Amino acid sequence: MSRRKHRQSRIQPYRLSLTLEDIAYEGGALARHDGSVVFADYGIPGEEAVVEVDRERKGVAIGRVVEVLSPADDRVEESVKWKTPTFSYEGNILSFTLGAKNFVSLMFHQGAKIPGHSPSLEGGGGTARYMRFGDKDELDAKRRDLEAAIVAWCELKAR
Repeated sequence: MSRRKHRQSRIQPYRLSLTLEDIAYEGGALARHDGSVVFADYGIPGEEAVVEVDRERKGVAIGRVVEVLSPADDRVEESVKWKTPTFSYEGNILSFTLGAKNFVSLMFHQGAKIPGHSPSLEGGGGTARYMRFGDKDELDAKRRDLEAAIVAWCELKAR
């Protein structure tokens, strides 16, 4: 019995400047361009980014973020560490934790040190905290908490 594979055609890569709109499968981001859906690995909804598209299939483009044009805080740098998008300022702030299929999870490496109260940060103990998003509505509801946690980290480290 043979299995039919999904065919994604490899193409000559091209770049698009997009506003990432929503959470996509396994932690990427989703955007729209000329009637097509674009899935972008290593992106965060709300960012304006340059996406390099290298695969297409039936009105869907697939690629990865190669440049962030407008991050949540200008002091934050983005890189790939531990095979996942990681954001830092004077130390690691947060990384995507990949593998979950029903939500996106962000691990704040030293979340216990973030000043103030963020009701969206989950976890106990002396180090890490997590923020999870199941869909765009939940992301929109927690967006201020996410941005506030990032800014609070930057302010703490800037002292």
